[in-house]
Amino acid sequence: RDRLRSRGLGDVYKRQTLTLVAEDRIFVIGGSFVYGKNPVHSNCLWEYVPDTDTWFRRADFPGTARSDMHGFVISGRLYAGFGYENMRGDWLDYTRDLWEYLPDRDVWEPRAGITMWKPDYFTFSAGTDQGGYIGCAKDGLWMYSPEKDK
Repeated sequence: RDRLRSRGLGDVYKRQTLTLVAEDRIFVIGGSFVYGKNPVHSNCLWEYVPDTDTWFRRADFPGTARSDMHGFVISGRLYAGFGYENMRGDWLDYTRDLWEYLPDRDVWEPRAGITMWKPDYFTFSAGTDQGGYIGCAKDGLWMYSPEKDK
C-alpha cells in the first residue's frame, strides 16, 4: 500500500471539514483550527488532484466560516452548507444556507437553504445524479433537487 505523501496544506491542522469527491478530484471545505478552548472556523476551499499529487487553493466558501458542514455532489457540482459558526465566544449557532460550487469556473452560487426548524442532528449527507440527501436523526431524510431550485 502506498503512503500518501502529499504536501500543499502545510502544517495546518484542521478538523470537522467537509470532503467531497467530484470527477477524480478531492475538495476539502471549511473546518476548524484548534487553538486552545475556542476553535477558529475556516471557509477555505482546497482541491487535491491525486494524479499530480497537487493541492490548489480555490475560491473561498462564501458563507460564514464554520465547521461540521454537510454537502453532496450532483452531476459534478458541489453543494455545501449548514454547519456551526461561532456567534459569541464558545457559543455556536447552526446555519441553514446551501451553496453550489462550479469546479470548472471556480464560482460559488447561493441555493435554497433548509427549512427544518433546528437541523442540528444531521447524521449523513450524500448525492446521486437525481439529488442530494441529508439524513437527520430528528426530522428524517431531507432531499435537495437542483431542478426545483431555479
